[in-house]
Amino acid sequence: MKQNIVVAGQETKTAKTGNTKYIIVSDNKKYEFYRNKADGTASVAYTGYANLNPMLGDTLAINVEETPESFQDTKTGKMVNYTKRRIMSFDGRVDATETPPQATQAPPTPVKPPTSVPSASGSDLEARVKALEDWKDKQPVWADIDGKQEPVPF
Repeated sequence: MKQNIVVAGQETKTAKTGNTKYIIVSDNKKYEFYRNKADGTASVAYTGYANLNPMLGDTLAINVEETPESFQDTKTGKMVNYTKRRIMSFDGRVDATETPPQATQAPPTPVKPPTSVPSASGSDLEARVKALEDWKDKQPVWADIDGKQEPVPF
């Protein structure tokens, strides 16, 4: 079933087989998935998790399989019922808690200075400085948004 969870905690455990079990806590419920499938290749859930690199507070869209299970408490002898929540896949973040796009310089393209720069003689010095400042201010700033370079408007 599809649902959204808010990451309140994360932990890992190593199984006897050497496989790593990832546990995400949300609303006092534990959701789990394994790093590798039985054949040793990365699981779909782990691949999605690694691509998202979720942080505390992130809201994630997941596909989860809930199974009622039970075990006998060795100290009390009583049966303990619980719901096992296995994450099958991650569908991404659902809110804007991702790290904001980072501004970068324009892609490496040769930039030519303005050709109509006044001469540097006496009274023309202020005009030349102003022309260079105007040229500098017109250089675009770019951001990497979803893997695509986009200009940032000011």
